[in-house]
Amino acid sequence: MNKLTKFFILQLLLITGAANAALITSVNKTTNDGVYTLSTEQADQLGVSGADRIAFLRLREGNGVNWNVGDYFNVSTILNSTNNDSKIMGIFNGWNVDLTYVGDDFDTFTTATIDTDLSGFVEGIAFAFSSTSGNIVFNGTSTFNGGQTRGDADFLTASVPEPGTILTLSLGLFGLMARRLIK
Repeated sequence: MNKLTKFFILQLLLITGAANAALITSVNKTTNDGVYTLSTEQADQLGVSGADRIAFLRLREGNGVNWNVGDYFNVSTILNSTNNDSKIMGIFNGWNVDLTYVGDDFDTFTTATIDTDLSGFVEGIAFAFSSTSGNIVFNGTSTFNGGQTRGDADFLTASVPEPGTILTLSLGLFGLMARRLIK
């Protein structure tokens, strides 16, 4: 089932009242799901110049924390869950088939909706920070810092020119060749 289908089913459930969606106001049970090193190019691609680390926050149920299908969380949820929000340079969508994000993987995070009952949402969100910022602590059991890196963030792709750019460049080169041949 693709994301669009899940989105429409979820919307139908919300409209019919079959789901009682609620905004999760803070994340009280979390786990550090990995810190990776960002290159300057990757940081620029994400729009967080100066960041050299990206980390993933796993959201978990347990110890009185329960979520239902249709519940959702947003940027305020994440920022309400840490006293170190000034150290976070950008928050991005993670990748998880059990969450519906507004946008695609690594787009700027706005909202994610829970699609299924799980005890944990691996790579729920990603956030960028500087390795010199010290510890970033979330409610629960998550502490992030620059020394925890698991290596380079090779899962972020380099910028690829859009087809229109390639076409324009090709036509320009063709025009230069044609002009040279005519002379």
